[in-house]
Amino acid sequence: QVNTTYKVAADFCREMTAMITETSNAGFHVLQPIDAFQKMKVQRGRPDISLPQIALDTLFDQVQLQLDRSQYECLLRCASYAKDYTKTNQFRKFIPRCRPTEDPRAWWQFAFE
Repeated sequence: QVNTTYKVAADFCREMTAMITETSNAGFHVLQPIDAFQKMKVQRGRPDISLPQIALDTLFDQVQLQLDRSQYECLLRCASYAKDYTKTNQFRKFIPRCRPTEDPRAWWQFAFE
């Protein structure tokens, strides 16, 4: 049995790769060059577990993406899949560990809860 999330991610990667090779020409970049400033703070001495060991602050002046229509639509589908995954992920712990044919009652209880 194939995990549907993996299948969707694999399809997304395959589509994006195909589109990039189709539309790529000299000088075309999906992500334009960016300027950034980054500051890193490292906690020294006795580690305090209530504080992060490394804090990283990054400041971007401007980020530009250049996408064609098909890449933009594919990116929107990916965002939709991610939103659906986070929505259903909170209920994964309640899914019965057996197959529906093995214990239909457990699956009906899961459906009604």
